[in-house]
Amino acid sequence: MTKKWDVFLSYAREESLTANRLYDKLLGCSTADGRRPVVFLDTSRDGIAPGDKWTSSLAEALQESRCFIPLYSPLYFEDSKPICKWELDEAFDLSMTSGLKIIPVLLDPACKDLVPHKLNRVQWQDTNDPDWFDRIREALGLTSGRPPGLLRFTGAVITRTTVNLTLPEVVVEAEGDTPVEIELSARSPAGEVPFTGTARRSLYGRTATFPDLSFPAPYDQVRLIARAPGCAEATTGWFSVDPPDRPRRALTGGAHPVLDGTGQPYFLGGRAVALLGATEAVVYDLTGQVLARSPVPARIKNVAVGEESFAVADWSGLVVRLDTDGGAVTVDLPGESTLNPLRAPGALLFDGAELLAGMWNGAVHRLPAGSTEPSRVAFFPEGVQTLARLDGRLLVGRLDGTVQCFGPDGWEHRLEPVLLGCRAVRGRLLAVGERQVHRVDPVTGDVVELSPPIGTHVGALFTEEGVVVIDADGRGVLIDHELSVRRGFQGHRGARLVAGDRTGRILILSYPEGAHVLMEDGRVVYTCDTGPLGISPDASLIAEPVGAGVRIVPRRELGTTP
Repeated sequence: MTKKWDVFLSYAREESLTANRLYDKLLGCSTADGRRPVVFLDTSRDGIAPGDKWTSSLAEALQESRCFIPLYSPLYFEDSKPICKWELDEAFDLSMTSGLKIIPVLLDPACKDLVPHKLNRVQWQDTNDPDWFDRIREALGLTSGRPPGLLRFTGAVITRTTVNLTLPEVVVEAEGDTPVEIELSARSPAGEVPFTGTARRSLYGRTATFPDLSFPAPYDQVRLIARAPGCAEATTGWFSVDPPDRPRRALTGGAHPVLDGTGQPYFLGGRAVALLGATEAVVYDLTGQVLARSPVPARIKNVAVGEESFAVADWSGLVVRLDTDGGAVTVDLPGESTLNPLRAPGALLFDGAELLAGMWNGAVHRLPAGSTEPSRVAFFPEGVQTLARLDGRLLVGRLDGTVQCFGPDGWEHRLEPVLLGCRAVRGRLLAVGERQVHRVDPVTGDVVELSPPIGTHVGALFTEEGVVVIDADGRGVLIDHELSVRRGFQGHRGARLVAGDRTGRILILSYPEGAHVLMEDGRVVYTCDTGPLGISPDASLIAEPVGAGVRIVPRRELGTTP
């Protein structure tokens, strides 16, 4: 019968240093089947746990041991050591009834006469012999040399997944000589294959968890491989990576409305959807009826989404605005002068029904609903790259990296040269640069800064609670209005933030290869390679491509065939 413990060490408390040294030397050996021996030492991590009854723990360990090593010394046989005597008596009885092997180690020759008569027949090993440990090791059936550490996958068994979907958490457990970190790779029968996510993780205790793995391409068979220095590698079973699901639906009939156009969907306050295509933008209600339509320029630089309005601008300052009441206007914003002819917009912002356009040439224009005549409301010689409104104040991110509160009681504060965006969140201004996220007090202009644990920022998506930022490697974080990092995620390299719900928990990302994915709480749960996805602010609705149109479907039914 297999025993739990290969060796039980019995010693007087005063000899604990010697016992621990022997314990460590035994762990440096290998058993006949190539593993590290399992040694019971009451004070070790695997010994008696806090709160356990030590008498019953000792008795159970003795019964579950293959060999018993008492460390003979004068202290071991003192009358004040009843536990040592009890362990020795129990071991002798077990040697007679269940074959427990006793291998005494003599620490001090002065105690020879103290050994009980019944155990005098058992040969001890004197530590004065130069090869005493080798002889102990051989008596135990151990070989010299530390065995390789063992790795094994202990998380959910993966049998199949879909391209871009986040795998269930992959958990690797290490045994034996615990490495510092574990690295994963993936292999098909044809060779190593790429995957997305964090491939190297440090151990926490004895396990490493990989929560963000996905595959960018389909495979009939693939498996994960775990490696660590000094350890034998471990592999999962084979599993398949399927192509993305493609919902099938005709453009007439069915339970969900279909918009008769293509392009990137944007929800306007949850009551309408704008489709931005290659040559035109169209606003629909949620039944699929067209509300407004207009041609758009080819090279779009800025997009603004309001509760009932949608606007785009190109690099030349041409602005197209559509409203749910049917309004559609095109305005060519003017340059300021021959000294500063730049007409490219730095930012578009809906302030209620009014559209504000901040220009690289420094002008900020106001365009009311239905109007084709913009009016200049401010001018900043440094140029404008971001805009925000807070408590009626205009907040401008200038091209020199300064945020300025416009007005007689205004202030300004230099942040960083490139600002990706700014927004009023919970009564304060959040501004995102390439390196930091800044929180600015709207009254005093005081600034608090956070450097998120990702690379240089390439995109930002503001929510009602904070902001989501992403770097060029597809790593991102959700940051709340207090500048606390609430969640991290990993997308493909080059991923772009497209849309999200009000909380930032649910996101739409586009990947360089053309796929759009739906990410919930940092995990990709749906992928689409036939066109862009959109999401309503409350995350209840998804716009997904189907055939030559775009279907509006409840998120819980995403990807299903009606």
